[in-house]
Amino acid sequence: MNATASRNESCAVSRGRRRTAGALSVLVALLVSAAALAAPTVTTLDNGLQVCLAEDNSTDLVAVALLVEATADCEPDAKVGLRAVLQQAIRGGLNERAQAGPDLAFLLDAQDGGGELSADCDWEYVTFGYLGAADSLPAALPALAAAMFQPELTEAQFTAARDAVLAAVSGPASAPAESTIALFRLALLGRPSRAYPLGTPETVGGLSLADLNAFHRRFYAPARATLAVVGPIDLPQTRQLAARCFGSLPAGDRTLPDPPDMASAPQVRVAENAELTPGDHRHADIASLVVGVPAPGLGDPDQAVSYVAHALLGGETATEGRVGQDDRLWETLGLPFSKADAQSRKFVESLAPPLSRRSHLAIHAYAAPRQSEAVKEALRDQLQRLATDPPGDKELQAAKQYVEGHLSALYDRPANRALLMARACLLGQADLTGDALTRQVLGVTPQDVQRVAKAWFAQPSVALELPQP
Repeated sequence: MNATASRNESCAVSRGRRRTAGALSVLVALLVSAAALAAPTVTTLDNGLQVCLAEDNSTDLVAVALLVEATADCEPDAKVGLRAVLQQAIRGGLNERAQAGPDLAFLLDAQDGGGELSADCDWEYVTFGYLGAADSLPAALPALAAAMFQPELTEAQFTAARDAVLAAVSGPASAPAESTIALFRLALLGRPSRAYPLGTPETVGGLSLADLNAFHRRFYAPARATLAVVGPIDLPQTRQLAARCFGSLPAGDRTLPDPPDMASAPQVRVAENAELTPGDHRHADIASLVVGVPAPGLGDPDQAVSYVAHALLGGETATEGRVGQDDRLWETLGLPFSKADAQSRKFVESLAPPLSRRSHLAIHAYAAPRQSEAVKEALRDQLQRLATDPPGDKELQAAKQYVEGHLSALYDRPANRALLMARACLLGQADLTGDALTRQVLGVTPQDVQRVAKAWFAQPSVALELPQP
């Protein structure tokens, strides 16, 4: 799992379109590490907002994560990207407040004990984050409460946020596979909001300030929100501070719209696009394919099997595991390199399952255009073989060790701990430290892999991009 990638298909505009499926692995790491935490405490304010606190005296920083369950499914198809623009407009408003007065200047200064702000959106929520000196918490919390739940957005703030998101979705993709992965999600899930986290030029360009305000009034509700604070805090004092800052806010609408129907039949999407240039083969005409299947996601008792199956295929590099050992697949690509070549790992990739209630397992590959049909069949075979050829004990143990190590890789950062706790509370997960999922991974059996593969992996969806003639 790619530890350098950013959070779970996140909508942070500062990172633009670098939203490859490998980015999803970071939130996996945040959610399931078994690293020790002081036992978190959870209280619920009268307006429904949950407050999760954990004392951590190993750091002098305090981390705050404020999450609202405004999901991708809340965005109308014609307004995909609305959440990304709204979050950036909210952050823009807070930035202006911080720049206008010395009382909040610390929010924008990460030097000398100053703070660091983040505004993000994920498939299942939107978030505002803060990391800063512990003594800044009494000033930071009320500022975050006002910014998230009581913004007074101006036309100028909206325009700046929309233009930033529009530039991100209109510019060239930083990863050649990015558009193929989006097409795959569209084929699998059938909704633009899940295929294009930041939206498209058409949907973002059509947004208005009225759209943002209406969405905010409907979905940014304390009754569907969680505040998590991690750091060297006094628990009773911090609990009282949270109540003062958030307790008087109106609860808002607790309900979410019913999720839309997802596409079930496998589809092939073919897009004419410019020449793709992965790795050092900058002058090759290359086809880009993603073949994938739905997989158990958040809340499913077989969620851990998805991660083990991903590791069995070979993880992100795909030079180990089953994909790496499939000589037929590598020969089928029809590209001028040896599998032993270090550059080869750029051409086949097992995509980490996203942390979503609707997860998936997929493989991406580049190939010579004339070979695209053969490669598609080879990738389908890799996924379906998990049902007919369960792993042996040694293979399974290596996969579980891979998952265990990567799931705990980033958990030592306070900001990650806060996000973990807030997300678990928000989605009703009993285990705030992620230990339970790690134990589930270690308990996965060959029979579990085979059973899940038979139940979930029978009908792959396919995305294919070909260079222009």
